[in-house]
Amino acid sequence: MKIPYDARPKSGCNGRSAVPDYLIDTNVLIEHLRGKPEVVDFLIALEERGSLYFSVLSEAEVYVGMQEDEREQTEALFDALFGLPVTREVAQLGGGYRQRYRHEGVGLIDALIAATAVLGDLVLVTYNHRHFPMPNLWVVCPPIRERAAYAVRGEEDILPASD
Repeated sequence: MKIPYDARPKSGCNGRSAVPDYLIDTNVLIEHLRGKPEVVDFLIALEERGSLYFSVLSEAEVYVGMQEDEREQTEALFDALFGLPVTREVAQLGGGYRQRYRHEGVGLIDALIAATAVLGDLVLVTYNHRHFPMPNLWVVCPPIRERAAYAVRGEEDILPASD
């Protein structure tokens, strides 16, 4: 981890600052590692606007499916981003999310990732926005194939400008 969770500056995606920071979900990290050009370009555009973070839970999920010949590329990706741990605050909020949204199919890992984003004041970047129904969580879906990126919850300015 490059920046301690409680020491990282608040981005203010909820209105305190014009420049949000982003928490990249597991599925987006995987698509990046697969070399999907629209995902690679989108993450580059986000990084030009703010900092990119990942939950250590996403890191574990990626390593579960990684082949040995993918290790160098995978480690390089995580080295380029900022990792955030599961703190007690994340565990408490995430546990509450899991309890509240379990009937909507929200699993524990997604609940903890949502809590990481909310407590870190980060915009969550995911393809699985239905796994994150929390109203206080800003969510962006990256582009895929012919579909453009879009904000699920949050202001439109949390997206990079499109060409």
